[in-house]
Amino acid sequence: MRYRIILIKGNLLAVFTIMLVCSLSYATWVNAINSYCYDQVGDSRHCFDNKEKCKKAQKDDHVAESHCYKED
Repeated sequence: MRYRIILIKGNLLAVFTIMLVCSLSYATWVNAINSYCYDQVGDSRHCFDNKEKCKKAQKDDHVAESHCYKED
């Protein structure tokens, strides 16, 4: 048991780095999939994986302030 605690403490930076890289990769992947967005009042935006879903949600949203656009 004592050796496991030492191994965890010794590799904490490596574990943190791997977790950070994985989360950044996931965020990039999600943005690539959800590439059609529209803006909402109050600096909020909603993104979708295709233009049809975006248009439907934007049409039904009473506080939408832009049309659907392709996120780069």
